Amino acid sequence: MNQYDKDNLNFLMSLKTEDDWQDWARYCDEDDFRYAMELLKTAQAELLVREMELSSQGESNQCRD
Repeated sequence: MNQYDKDNLNFLMSLKTEDDWQDWARYCDEDDFRYAMELLKTAQAELLVREMELSSQGESNQCRD
């Protein structure tokens, strides 16, 4: 994910209320919604990979103890 995508993801994550989401959605077209979903799915995948890495590191450290 490049910086532009990260900035857009951060914006989406800043929407806290239903009114915030409705205001954003009022100005979006189908491509905007598709792009937002792509960003969220990519972020989710990156977090899952990071979780696996951390889990693997923890297991590796336990084996040395």
